[in-house]
Amino acid sequence: MLLSLRTFFIAADLLLREPYDVLRAAQQIAQEQAAGRTVAIVGEYHGQWHVAGRLHQPLVEIGAGELDAWLTKNPTGRVLLIHRRADDLPAGKRVVVEQPRCRGGRPAIVGMD
Repeated sequence: MLLSLRTFFIAADLLLREPYDVLRAAQQIAQEQAAGRTVAIVGEYHGQWHVAGRLHQPLVEIGAGELDAWLTKNPTGRVLLIHRRADDLPAGKRVVVEQPRCRGGRPAIVGMD
């Protein structure tokens, strides 16, 4: 009985952790901020990367149509966006890091350089 329960919890942990794991993107955001770069997020920010990355600065919220303009004003900045397909990534921008999947999409951090 104990072995069955343990197996169930391990399997549940493996299946449920990946779709909600924000650690990789959060760590990259922390590195970008430590390097002095401003990081923005497309859409509303609910703090999901703040605790995981132990961030000391807030993320700047921008709309989907503001990405190019924001990166033009902040050429060394980075933008976190959640996309579903590779076609959703902005053309001409460098993908700094992309996480396999999280919260119904794939987090990616993009920049000009």
